[in-house]
Amino acid sequence: MADKLRLVLDTLDRNFRFTQWPKTAVLDPFREAALIVDRFFEQKATIDADRNLTREGKVAARAQAGKTAMEAINKWHAPRVAGLDADLAQHRTALLPTGEKPNARKIDFMLGLLQKHAPEEVSVFYSSATDDERVVMEAAAASVGRVPMKTANGLVWSPLLNPESVNDSVIARATAKNPAGAQKLRELEEIKSMHVTVAGIATAEVREALREG
Repeated sequence: MADKLRLVLDTLDRNFRFTQWPKTAVLDPFREAALIVDRFFEQKATIDADRNLTREGKVAARAQAGKTAMEAINKWHAPRVAGLDADLAQHRTALLPTGEKPNARKIDFMLGLLQKHAPEEVSVFYSSATDDERVVMEAAAASVGRVPMKTANGLVWSPLLNPESVNDSVIARATAKNPAGAQKLRELEEIKSMHVTVAGIATAEVREALREG
């Protein structure tokens, strides 16, 4: 196996700290990427040692071996990331609260109040609100979507509440209610990042070997 990929996989193995996902389920899929790279280097060594090939023939054979290896890496990587994205979406949905929606009267009343204030003031109110109050504010903002506002940057169309602030608040509430589920989601996000890293390094190892000839 190439040195960089071996180092990364060894590091992932030594530093494994997940509590919600089994080690074998997380790390075993990376063996396939390692095998693809190993096979490429074996093929390259065979090509380099073949006295029946001209210099040009070796270049062409190495290029074909590299192309095959990189296609195999992508074939391994793409469906796994797609599957992880689907799992992430499912876990995010399961983590989000499904409590009762505030009644329409509260939402309408809150909407009227929010529309009387500048965006900066609404942000302050949201930051200092209780969880229950934030839920009403979020429902009110969601009921109208983007609205015309006067801001320091001029006249713009914008949500009444900052979407990132709302997302952070929703996740924080969900984490408090279901810490194990939140930890599982965080670890799954890290697993996806690991797949992207391994695939990137595997591809880079092949390309670097081809450049070196």
